[in-house]
Amino acid sequence: MNVFENVEFLCGNMKGCNDLINRFLDVANDIKDSLGEKSKLLDEYLMVVFEAINSIDILSATNMADNLCADVLHSCRCVLKNQPVTKQRRFYKETKQYIETHNFKSINFETKVYFYAANVLIDNIENMIKIFARENKNKILSLSKYKNINLKYKEITGLIDERKIDLLNSLLDEAFIMCPINTIFVQALMLKIVEFIIYQDTESKRSIFKLIIDNKNNN
Repeated sequence: MNVFENVEFLCGNMKGCNDLINRFLDVANDIKDSLGEKSKLLDEYLMVVFEAINSIDILSATNMADNLCADVLHSCRCVLKNQPVTKQRRFYKETKQYIETHNFKSINFETKVYFYAANVLIDNIENMIKIFARENKNKILSLSKYKNINLKYKEITGLIDERKIDLLNSLLDEAFIMCPINTIFVQALMLKIVEFIIYQDTESKRSIFKLIIDNKNNN
């Protein structure tokens, strides 16, 4: 099937948001009723969770992806020109090593830059995700009262069936975290990779993705 026959391929399907939120509210009310005079415990628990969700910075995720890609692109230019980098660049060592161990013949300098940059990003994307995930986790934990929330959780599960609070947590995730911040970071990386691989060589008019595919078949 042609992927463009279904617009959800690019846009996604976000139906059911209202239902998820209402289910969350129903379960939360049920838990508060079960807790009775201790219902304040749930209020305090949810406040910490919502504060943590509120600390998610989508812009910082896309900025970090853009910066990492810019570093790799700059490093490619410097290595190919045998010039030192103007400042410390993440993945410079990996970029230099990749270029030195992968021969790619092209007259056009920019074609070489984008070819190598795209390949370096693809080869190192898992490490980039790990770096972002670690930094983001540390940021969220530093902002939220996660030690306090563990105590609240234990207090709540000591009074009600733990399966109820686990259901609430699942609904929290489904209703309020439609797209995890790590996924946003990865998508931003992928968009930059796509930007690089659709670059066309000015002489042959061949796109970088075509060159990458052909080069992979020849190896």
